[in-house]
Amino acid sequence: SIKKRSQARIIRSVWFNKESQPEKHYRELIMLFTPWRNEQVDLMGAYSSFEEHYEARRDEISEQMQEYAVCSEDLNEIQHHLQECDDDAYDTIAPVTQDTERRDENEGNTDTHPDLNETYDISEDLGIPSRLPNNEPLILNEMQDDEYRVWSKC
Repeated sequence: SIKKRSQARIIRSVWFNKESQPEKHYRELIMLFTPWRNEQVDLMGAYSSFEEHYEARRDEISEQMQEYAVCSEDLNEIQHHLQECDDDAYDTIAPVTQDTERRDENEGNTDTHPDLNETYDISEDLGIPSRLPNNEPLILNEMQDDEYRVWSKC
């Protein structure tokens, strides 16, 4: 028997893409919208694939989806649209940058300053303490002893 919760719960899921990962997609739908206890026995059952199992229980799963996954189709459409637009998104924003990156990629990786170390520490240039380990003692505003004695007598 199925018990009804007194408080609603949210089950988070991946929502695998039907075209790129069909078996994972159908397995997920079976797991989310059918009752089961043993993953090996109940999910696969006597079927040869999760898609076949889904097709056999399509009506039951669709009914559950209408009740609990109200906007899943909208989310799938939005995700598909975002994937299509992703490639063209920077064409209007930074066309010169994309062109430069494509040319650089075609030319290969060329180091313009091979004599410089890749981990150059700019902290000295900026006048801030370095995060790299430094064995040199930090001496700020140090005076020679003779100079200090003359200064302190005044």
